[in-house]
Amino acid sequence: NRHCLLDITPSAIEQLNYAECYPIVIYFKVSNRRIIKQIRNEHGKLYQKSSRRLFENAERLEYFYSYLFTSIINLDSSINWYEKLKSQIEFQQEESIWMSNERFIEKDLLKSDEYF
Repeated sequence: NRHCLLDITPSAIEQLNYAECYPIVIYFKVSNRRIIKQIRNEHGKLYQKSSRRLFENAERLEYFYSYLFTSIINLDSSINWYEKLKSQIEFQQEESIWMSNERFIEKDLLKSDEYF
């Protein structure tokens, strides 16, 4: 019942999927940049980027890579995001993952630096 929390790029998620290590990918969606400002004021600023730029990056990420998301958590000012995150992880870890009976391995992916 332990999971590591990572902030990784979409290409890294694709590489994990290709190597058949299927991650739980949860996207936090905000409806406007005011919510980003509010969250940053409550929890501190991890990045020096403006809330406008963070919001634009989030929109771009959702537009191009939403097919990688296992689930989406909508953030607003009244939500307890941590409880939603825990419940999504619990739900996702119980879900079945459909995969091929035969693994596509031309070379040993786990020993290859090409994918990691």
